[in-house]
Amino acid sequence: MHPPYSPDLAPTDYFLFPKLKLAMKGTRFEDEEAIKRKVTTTLKGISVEDFSRCFRRLYERHQEYINRGGNYVEH
Repeated sequence: MHPPYSPDLAPTDYFLFPKLKLAMKGTRFEDEEAIKRKVTTTLKGISVEDFSRCFRRLYERHQEYINRGGNYVEH
């Protein structure tokens, strides 16, 4: 469990959302289905190695959080 708002400990905030934002930046979508296709393509394009790095980093971030007694960790 982490503090209510702690983006440094939430993989969606530091890993997934930036990838989606970068992939979709500047794109004008015709409809909702086009958005869904782009999101699906982007997510499927993330390698197993990228996910592994993400979760290793998550473990490290949680350790930093524990070592600091629950205080915010700047990244």
